[in-house]
Amino acid sequence: MSMCETKGDIAPMNPNLRILLVDDDIDIRICISNLLHGGMHFSTVATAENGLDALEHLERGFDAEKPFHIVISDYDMPKMNGAELLKKIKADERFKSIQVILMSGAYTLEDIPAENRGDVVEFFRKPPGDAVLESALQKAAHEILMASR
Repeated sequence: MSMCETKGDIAPMNPNLRILLVDDDIDIRICISNLLHGGMHFSTVATAENGLDALEHLERGFDAEKPFHIVISDYDMPKMNGAELLKKIKADERFKSIQVILMSGAYTLEDIPAENRGDVVEFFRKPPGDAVLESALQKAAHEILMASR
């Protein structure tokens, strides 16, 4: 079984959560998208190649009254990296409630500027297995639920 295959259905989460997946590596985008659509049954998963592209997606979603709830982003990307994207998301009043999950093939959480670490729901090495991705998404979903109370 490859990293991109689920081991079956994952514990149900809200399939209406809108997820934006950001990574410059198309293979990682395909892998994680398959996990999110397949065993996790999320209906809305958009993808972006870098942080600038991600901001455009976030703006279009907000303008269409279909905002994203979760961003899963690579840390190391051209044009705008994950830490810069995180900073822009948290600085924009429209996007502050978005839960951000960062991933990297080379970096660790300690590589993220200290002032932004508290804004990261989860950080994992890529490519993630389905259990790692599920755990990160459950944390993000919990934060969304707590913020709505």
